[in-house]
Formats: sequence, C-alpha cells, structure tokens
Amino acid sequence: MSSGLIKARVSAVQEVAHGISSYGRSLTAALASARADLNRTGAEFQSALANSQRKLQAAERRTEMAQAELARCKEGCEPLQRALAECRVAQDLAKRDHERNLQAQARFDRAAAELLSSMRTVQTSAETIVPTARQHVQEYAEKLAAYLKTGV
Repeated sequence: MSSGLIKARVSAVQEVAHGISSYGRSLTAALASARADLNRTGAEFQSALANSQRKLQAAERRTEMAQAELARCKEGCEPLQRALAECRVAQDLAKRDHERNLQAQARFDRAAAELLSSMRTVQTSAETIVPTARQHVQEYAEKLAAYLKTGV
C-alpha cells in the first residue's frame, strides 16, 4: 500500500474518531434537550391541573352560595333556583375538566417515566460504547500511523 493511501486512511480513521466523539456530544445534548422538554411539559400539565382545580373550587363556592341564598328565600325564589341550577352545571363542567386534566397528567407521567427510563438506558449505553468505540478507532489510527513510519 502506498504511503499516500496509508496517510489518507489514517486521516479518514481520525475523522471517524472525531465523528464518534461528536456523536457522543450530540447524543448527550439531545438527551438533555429531551429532559428539558419533558420538564417544561410537566410544568405545563401541573399549571393546567392547578388552574382546573382553582376553577372547580370557585364553582363549588358559587354553588354553595347559591344554595345558601335559595335556602334563605321565602317567596319568588324561581330566579335563585335557576341561578343554582346554572351553578351546578358550571360546577359539573369544572369537575369534568379537572378530571380530564388529572387523567391527562397521569398519562403524561406514565409516558414521561417510560421515556426517561429509555433515555437513561441510551445514555448508559452511550457512556460505555462511545468511549470504547473512539478508543478502538484511535488505536487503529495509531497502528496505521506506526505502519506509515516503518516505511513498509
């Protein structure tokens, strides 16, 4: 094999080693970005859940106040009865909305836990495989360079 071909091969192998290192850094960055996205999405779910909880509590308070007003009423109570019925409908809607948010939060939590587990597996594998692969490629480059130096 000519020395030019060997130098080209050494250069190519060194580029592969660089590419492996770059891949490891990119993978680490992608995993960090995915974790940040999960955290951000989790915070959005928490915010939506807290908001629906506040709306439900407010609807419950309005229903209780409407019930109390109706209980005090002696005559001509039809408007208060309609108001109470409207409050109960609003409370039911708020309760359903909150329950949907609870269910969505639970589904997200399960999916996020599975994803985080997979990401940990990938990261652990990469932390082992990437340095080992880079080391093997570098050793090969060193052997090629040594071969070049011997002039064979």
